[in-house]
Amino acid sequence: MKGIEKEKTASAWRDQLRAEFRTAFGSAAGARLVRAPGRINLIGEHVDYNGGFVLPVAINRHVYVFGKKRPGRKVRILSLDFKQKKEMSLDGLEYSKDQRWVNYPAGVFQVLQNAGYHLEGMDLVVTGNIPMGANLSSSAAFETASAFIAKILNDQNINAVTMAKLCQQAENRFVGVNCGIMDQFASCLGKAGNALLIDCQSLEYELIKLELKDFVLVICDTKRSRELVKSAYNERRKECEEGLKILQKDLPEIRSLRDVSAEDFKRLKKNLPEPVIRRLEHVINEIARVKKTVECLRRGDMASVGAILVESHRSLAELYEVSCKELEIMEEISLSSPGIIGGRMTGAGFGGCTVNIVRREYLIPFVDRVKEEYLRLTNLHAAVYVCRAVNGVEEIK
Repeated sequence: MKGIEKEKTASAWRDQLRAEFRTAFGSAAGARLVRAPGRINLIGEHVDYNGGFVLPVAINRHVYVFGKKRPGRKVRILSLDFKQKKEMSLDGLEYSKDQRWVNYPAGVFQVLQNAGYHLEGMDLVVTGNIPMGANLSSSAAFETASAFIAKILNDQNINAVTMAKLCQQAENRFVGVNCGIMDQFASCLGKAGNALLIDCQSLEYELIKLELKDFVLVICDTKRSRELVKSAYNERRKECEEGLKILQKDLPEIRSLRDVSAEDFKRLKKNLPEPVIRRLEHVINEIARVKKTVECLRRGDMASVGAILVESHRSLAELYEVSCKELEIMEEISLSSPGIIGGRMTGAGFGGCTVNIVRREYLIPFVDRVKEEYLRLTNLHAAVYVCRAVNGVEEIK
């Protein structure tokens, strides 16, 4: 299909990785293959670390890790995407400033061992097709794939929820990004044909049937890369924490912004400084939008879901201020293209992708117009991916 990348089969990934493994490490006998998906967040942005609800979808873009055990405590890992090889000892895992991609598996191996799981040496080859810096959670996929290969090669019993928590811990404590739980949860617990409603306060979750029927989910990658703009991301978190502390003076029973009602916020927002008031307004309304979206999906009202996505985008751009010129141009082009019923930026913002709901019969003209107009207005070549909901991290037999 013109302008849309063709999907590579699992057997093709296996053949590629086996060949690379033999070149790098020798015999591939007994090696195993795992894959972990990236995600889009359909709705619920910047609310996971505020105890809210999120609705991510694990998508058919993956990180693949092919590996086997080796004697001793050394891990050797080859990244095909970075064209770099790294050796590390499980007894002395340290943060790397020069090869930052290594910090994701290294952090995972450290937290697994700290949690009491026994690991031994491994030889690993890693690659994937999740575009880095596109807000599709390549980092969480790399973490969960690393955790899962370590689990199966070392015959450890780690359930999916525990794995997600440990992978988040690795990113928080080792990598140094103060992310919420959503990305790792989606990569571990996603289910084909479903979105995943996560209560980020209790970590309870529920599968929500994603019956698109006459519609498709289309990701439009602006190619404006963002390395999780740490300072801006952590600044938003601090602003939310500041607002919560102020509201707790009048509402001592609340544990997170998720517990603040619209009525209480309206009554007490006069006590909040700018820009904290705008940050909280986005979070509280976004949590409500997640609930509305779930209701709409359950009754098959995709038109209303589309309208909610547009509302979410405006809130992220104007109240939470995590958009950028390229995202705004992509949103404007998408909303004026044939077949669109709604779309918004997805992920932390500051670049990356939009997720759009498009009528299936208009897919090709939608894609063609987005790519042509975006190139004309930005001189950047957008990438467009048609995605579907897939299973979370798994072994490919």
